[in-house]
Amino acid sequence: MDWLPPNEKQFILQNLALYLYGTELPDNNKAPDGIGDTSNHHVYFSSKGILVDDSSARRAEGTYQSALTFLLSNDFSEAAKVAGAMTHYISDVAVFGHVMGKETDWGAETHHSDYESYVDSKTSSYDSDFNVYLHFDGKLDIISAYNATVKLAYDTTFDSSGKGRTCVWMDKNYDWSNQAFKDRAGESLNLAVNYVTDVLHTLYVEYTTRRAEIEEHRGANFSLSVYPSCITVEQDGSVNVTLTITPFKPLNTYVDIYASEEKDLTVVAPSLLWIANKSVVCTLEIITYSFTKVGVYNITINAKSTYPEEVESTHIIVNVTQAPPDFDFSVSIEPTFAVAKPGDNLSVKLTVAQVLSFQYICSKDLFIDYKSSNLLDIKIDDYYSSYILNWSGTTHTSTMTIKVPKYISVGTYNITIEVEVRLLKEKNNYLSSSKLEKVVNFTLRVENFNFSIIATSTNATVQQGSNTTTTIRILPLSNLTQQVYLSASEVPSGITVVFNPPSGKPPFMSNVTIVVSKTVPVGMYSITIKGTGDSLTKSIVYSLNVAQSKQSQNDALMSLLVFVALIAIIYLLYSRKKR
Repeated sequence: MDWLPPNEKQFILQNLALYLYGTELPDNNKAPDGIGDTSNHHVYFSSKGILVDDSSARRAEGTYQSALTFLLSNDFSEAAKVAGAMTHYISDVAVFGHVMGKETDWGAETHHSDYESYVDSKTSSYDSDFNVYLHFDGKLDIISAYNATVKLAYDTTFDSSGKGRTCVWMDKNYDWSNQAFKDRAGESLNLAVNYVTDVLHTLYVEYTTRRAEIEEHRGANFSLSVYPSCITVEQDGSVNVTLTITPFKPLNTYVDIYASEEKDLTVVAPSLLWIANKSVVCTLEIITYSFTKVGVYNITINAKSTYPEEVESTHIIVNVTQAPPDFDFSVSIEPTFAVAKPGDNLSVKLTVAQVLSFQYICSKDLFIDYKSSNLLDIKIDDYYSSYILNWSGTTHTSTMTIKVPKYISVGTYNITIEVEVRLLKEKNNYLSSSKLEKVVNFTLRVENFNFSIIATSTNATVQQGSNTTTTIRILPLSNLTQQVYLSASEVPSGITVVFNPPSGKPPFMSNVTIVVSKTVPVGMYSITIKGTGDSLTKSIVYSLNVAQSKQSQNDALMSLLVFVALIAIIYLLYSRKKR
């Protein structure tokens, strides 16, 4: 009620208890004014989307007409009560159990009363748990109770959002602790409230229009009325309404029927009708075109009698909606997530697949366009015009190249790709085109390549002419994979560093062998072990203590012994000579 203007909801608010009472009557067969027609509270579609049973929609339309009659009779309390019953017939098909049954392609539901009991317990007060899901769609549309019920049932059955939360999914995944299940229930409830609001708005518009006509016709010789006086028609479509001319007094005359001029649509009416003291009924056809603008049209229908000369008028409210496409398609992207570094190029594959067959196909008739967010430099191989012949039953694949700017900030980027398919068609010798857009999302994580080097040991003592071995681990610090090349620097002459393997993609291990020749002087040495990948270099310092070899020690001792022996011999010779 909060979404209706004060004047449109006044008759309900002044009779709110009766309105709420009326919402219970379709389930109540015991009250004196109860209806209790629960077997008619459903709308069924086939798995191909064809309407096969519109019981609840017909009941909604019937109670709508009854409410309108009560309003025109100034019986606002009965109008409010019957409008409550109409609300029940519409909102029932927001429940998945009311679009499933043993007569449907998917069979009877498992969960029904338990679902409704839970929702009733949570919506029995104005402070409801489901209030968070209620959002006004921002506009009050003209729509019949019948069409609102059918459209709501279609969404409950197939999930128009494309998320796959169909009636079958809801029945199989019945779990109020499942957030996706609860969100879908709230989404259906919100859609039902919006449709009921639109129908109540339509009821008020039709009431005020008819009321004005009644006042206008006071003292006239005849009156005009149309049924229904509020209609919805799609672009490039047509709909028939019934026009009734009712004389108030004996009248024998010709009546010319004509409509107010509308450049975007046409009203086809009989030119002359003969009235002979009784009501005359005829059919008016309202025709729209592909170029007819979406919106609400107030069309005046005039009837001019020849004798006496008199012009009487009535009005038709025509709500023109966007025509559904003559085709449908799905779009997918592979992969949906990738990691890249600044300056990288990467490719993803877009696949467009036909879902519904085409009608009125001309040659070179299908065009596929792609657009993306301007966040990154994105190129698609057939960006502008990709026309396809005989696309039926096939798919179309395009390669999208994402060029990541060199100076882009590290982070996660969500890229939306819009795919537009335009169909050139010919209908009734009139050439037109229709289009359908779908979006697909791609997530790009931009990172700089990074890694670390860890050694099992960073120092060792090795003798001249010997070697030592250590192991280093190269570990990833990002999601990117790049080749890392190992090397050593500041290596003294006579020392050799060998890596096995010399390169790899993190994570990997390498055995490092340090070979020291016999000629390397004894002492402390620092060797830098480096890993280089994608212009990034990481290093660790390895401390090497070169010790004298055992052979060198033995040679020195022998030299010392020879030297001592020589001194001893010289001393002995000198002592003998002195004697």
